[in-house]
Amino acid sequence: MFGELVKQDVLQGLRTEEGFIVSTDRNPADIQLRQRGFYASGFVGKLFTLSDAEPRSGLLVNLGVGLLQHKIRIQDDPQRVVPQLSSEYKKGYDRLTNGLTIHQFIGYQYLSQNQRINFSIGVEAIEGFTQNRRDWNFDTRSRETDNRLDMLLGIQANWIIPIYFNRQAEEIIY
Repeated sequence: MFGELVKQDVLQGLRTEEGFIVSTDRNPADIQLRQRGFYASGFVGKLFTLSDAEPRSGLLVNLGVGLLQHKIRIQDDPQRVVPQLSSEYKKGYDRLTNGLTIHQFIGYQYLSQNQRINFSIGVEAIEGFTQNRRDWNFDTRSRETDNRLDMLLGIQANWIIPIYFNRQAEEIIY
């Protein structure tokens, strides 16, 4: 996961009234907040065919479990040094959060008979039961122990490259 929109300014306590973070050379440092994270899962699915003429096409339903992790990435100014944001202190601001997820997908899958047009499209929902993994948040001067519910909802489109094996097991090719 990559993103530039971070709604919570965890560095507010380090900013001046004008909104700058002062570096060791007493100049404003260009510190950016970014979103980073990843999602990994495994799932199983079932295809419900809608027509006997298209046995590999129909309504596709997937269910799965996984792991979601995200944090606030503090991007340093390459020309300025801010001691409050050294590598060890960044952990007090980054809000590292992770936990188990449940994944659902419902959509339509089409695999053509001539094997040229193969795709699926549908809606997926991911619910993450996460928790902050840091011992202490420097900006709030407290420990965050509450459980969270992180939800991701989106449209998923896939182009499928099918691999078909020999259909006649009695035929041996040398």
